Amino acid sequence: MSLETSCKVLKVTGILSLIGGIVAIVFGIMAFAGGTLMEMEGSQVVDGEVTVGALAIGGGVLACVSGVIALLEGIFSIRAANNNEKIMPAWIFAILGLISSIGSLVTSIMSKEDFVSPITTLSVSILVFIAANTIRNANKE
Repeated sequence: MSLETSCKVLKVTGILSLIGGIVAIVFGIMAFAGGTLMEMEGSQVVDGEVTVGALAIGGGVLACVSGVIALLEGIFSIRAANNNEKIMPAWIFAILGLISSIGSLVTSIMSKEDFVSPITTLSVSILVFIAANTIRNANKE
């Protein structure tokens, strides 16, 4: 992939990551708030079972963390696309995004959920990493 193409790919995937991160944070906050309301309502734990509210709270926190990683990946990718000297944060967050996306995909497969969204997120993270790595290698030369 050429340097010019990598910059374009990094900018487009950065915008997608930015939007996806914002959406994930919003949904994470909604899940956390909903789970908190369920727990406040007085759901009872029987024989050590985890309540639905507790699961919603945990899922909300994980969605927020994943969203923050995607948001920062997008911000640093857009910044690096405009200034190639600032590629390292984008490269680091691309790796973190890959790890987060793989974890999300594995979780979706294990719970037998729809895994189209995690595959899409993983694809974007792979593109960000490839583009960032190309720019990083070009800067070394």
